[in-house]
Amino acid sequence: MTSEELVHFIHHEIPICAAMGIQVECVSLDKFVLSFALDPNRNVHGSVFAGSLYSLASVTGWSFLRLFVDKKLTASTQEIPELWLAEAQMTYLKPARSSVKAIVQSDCAALITFWERFKKKGKAKCALGIELIKGESADRLAKFEGVYACLSCDI
Repeated sequence: MTSEELVHFIHHEIPICAAMGIQVECVSLDKFVLSFALDPNRNVHGSVFAGSLYSLASVTGWSFLRLFVDKKLTASTQEIPELWLAEAQMTYLKPARSSVKAIVQSDCAALITFWERFKKKGKAKCALGIELIKGESADRLAKFEGVYACLSCDI
């Protein structure tokens, strides 16, 4: 899935993403980054609404995992499994007063284990960390830890 295809997909299938102005910065399994601007996500204090940060982080993790699963299934005719956020924890470090980027912190060994479990049982869970940073800097704003569930359509 290209950057353009992913933007179209999430804006169409998850309408809040379009309202939030979520954009794709980088789409690969090595580096996966989504972002949004301050204005459509601001609160009464002029900083980013906490719910927008949470939504950006959760959609970033979901999109990354969807990309991973899509790449694994390209050689087969298997239907795309259901993916959802099963549990999550967000730690807010400071207010965000600019655009925000969400970056997946992936663990290759964990992804391999997740995929092997999914192939064997038709269901699996995968933990992903997402770091939220200020616009063009590496200034950390929040940290998200999510566990995503994956279920085969055949189950």
